[in-house]
Amino acid sequence: PIMLLEQNAIAGRATRFLSRVADVACVPWEECKEDFSPRCRVEITGNPVRKNCIGRDRTEAAERFSLDPDVKTLLVVGGSQGSVPINSLLASGLEKAAPKVRNFQIIHCAGPGNSEPVREAYARHGVRAVVMDFLDDMGAAYAMADLVVCRAGGTTIAEIASNGIPGIFIPY
Repeated sequence: PIMLLEQNAIAGRATRFLSRVADVACVPWEECKEDFSPRCRVEITGNPVRKNCIGRDRTEAAERFSLDPDVKTLLVVGGSQGSVPINSLLASGLEKAAPKVRNFQIIHCAGPGNSEPVREAYARHGVRAVVMDFLDDMGAAYAMADLVVCRAGGTTIAEIASNGIPGIFIPY
């Protein structure tokens, strides 16, 4: 049996194509049904959320990132590969925003090979930030986050909503 999981409001090209041979597709919303081949049964399941991404302890998360659990934290994530446009946007805006952002600490997933320029930008403006190529513990990052700036992927939105964190979503 072939099962597809589509996390977004509009099915991607690969998912639509594979629905021709799939037995069932799990989708988040009723409106998604029309994106699939009539041959494929469609079940509305919502978006799955990883258990280790919900309800983690903020103090333990702070230790994981060597941050202060009592300081407001901004989480910046461009997806598992990071996002050069999001990195550039935040780095270029630091000159004006730095006086206000200095009261925050930042966790920033910049993507493979993109960390150093982002890290330098935060340091140049005196902003406390943990910058990494890849973030392998999203649950800890969500536990620290008071606000998330991120791509608007279906799973990311579901995880942020499940944690009750406000977000600024940037479409791909």
